[in-house]
Amino acid sequence: MHNYFVIKNGETHHRFRYDNKFTLSVHFYGNDITKAEKETAQALVAANSVNLNSIGNKIYFHNRS
Repeated sequence: MHNYFVIKNGETHHRFRYDNKFTLSVHFYGNDITKAEKETAQALVAANSVNLNSIGNKIYFHNRS
C-alpha cells in the first residue's frame, strides 16, 4: 500500500501531484429535470470537485426544446 492519501472533510482522497486548480463547467440537458435530480447533480459535481482539486465550479441545466 502507498501512503498517497489525504483526509478532506472526513473523507479519504488521493493526494494531488500538482498544485494546479481549475474550474469545472458542467452542463446537464433534459426537458424535465426534477429538483431531486438537480440536487444529485450538484452533489456529484461537488464531490468530483474535491477529487479533481477544482474551484469556482459552474453547473448549468438546459431544457432541450
